[in-house]
Amino acid sequence: MANIPERVLRQMTFSVLSNDQAMVSLFERLVQEIFSVDGLDAFGVKQYISGVVSLTLRSMRKAYCADKSSMLREQLVLLREIQSYVDGHITDPNLCSDMIAAGLGISKRMLYRVFEDQPESPYKLIQRKRVYYVRDILAAGGRDISLKKLAVESGFGSDRTLVRAFQRVLGTTPTSYMRAGTRHRAV
Repeated sequence: MANIPERVLRQMTFSVLSNDQAMVSLFERLVQEIFSVDGLDAFGVKQYISGVVSLTLRSMRKAYCADKSSMLREQLVLLREIQSYVDGHITDPNLCSDMIAAGLGISKRMLYRVFEDQPESPYKLIQRKRVYYVRDILAAGGRDISLKKLAVESGFGSDRTLVRAFQRVLGTTPTSYMRAGTRHRAV
């Protein structure tokens, strides 16, 4: 069987064909051909239709694979645009999926479609990039800044949210990270 996902095959199989004159003519000729053959039994009709369906699916598979390849390239470009947008708005506390979609002029559904094959959601991407932003501030010597101020500056809603995200992404707390950085600098 073709290497087309069942979901896509169902969409192709059960969708209404375009009312294109060439397509209509093709199927009219197909039906006329089936009924013009003398002595064609039910088995012969099944074989004939099966062959036509197989040919159609093979043709659609080639088109699908070409479309999928270009679609994947487009999604990769869009993913880079999303990441760039997030980087440029990382300190905005209102940064969310809706804001990204609106900022890039795409639907929220399209945004989530880009993330279907990614290891993280848009929310987790934002959280991770905010954590890296805070980590970079701490690594650059921002040890005198309170966690509350860091949380506000990085777009986190609270210091508690910052600490949880930092722990999840980097496996340590901001305080432990600062202490470890101080020890490494002293050596």
